[in-house]
Amino acid sequence: MLKDSNLYLFAILFCFSCVGDLPFECEECGFKCLEGDRKNIGTNNCSWFDDCGFLFYPDSRIDVTKSNGIGPGSNNIFEFKTTLFAIEGIRPEIVKTLIFESDPAIRTFELNGAGFKSLNVHFKQECVCGDVKLTPVEEGCIAGEQQATGIWFIYGKVMVNTPSGEEEMKFEARFDRIAKTSFKAKVQ
Repeated sequence: MLKDSNLYLFAILFCFSCVGDLPFECEECGFKCLEGDRKNIGTNNCSWFDDCGFLFYPDSRIDVTKSNGIGPGSNNIFEFKTTLFAIEGIRPEIVKTLIFESDPAIRTFELNGAGFKSLNVHFKQECVCGDVKLTPVEEGCIAGEQQATGIWFIYGKVMVNTPSGEEEMKFEARFDRIAKTSFKAKVQ
């Protein structure tokens, strides 16, 4: 009898572990930003020695005077952050952050060329490499679609300036974690 109850409990726990399992890709969005270019793409599945985060900040705006680049406002902010952990003798820790904003009334977009600038994309790399600040990203393609569940699927390919030169940054990810902001009103 005890074995049967353990098996029953295991089956229930297994079923609960599957609830809320969401796909990593938007299979029917039809975005073209990464078409024909499927190598070295950042996804929700981070590698063993690295970490990544895909956060969504409602009621915010890009503010390069803030350390994280995000301030109070009326836009949606998307943050893609990767951390390459230090491996002794091989590489130092490197944190790369890409942020951009969109109008909250827009539920789907694909912007490149002149339209890309409306996303106000910024990038910074933190490491033992000197001056760290958010810098504008001038070239790329970013596409996104908000699902009925509120989750955003965002795809992108952008050219960023790093201390070692220009680098292509690609990602396709599910932005399902809404970040809580704690913007404090200025006391006068």
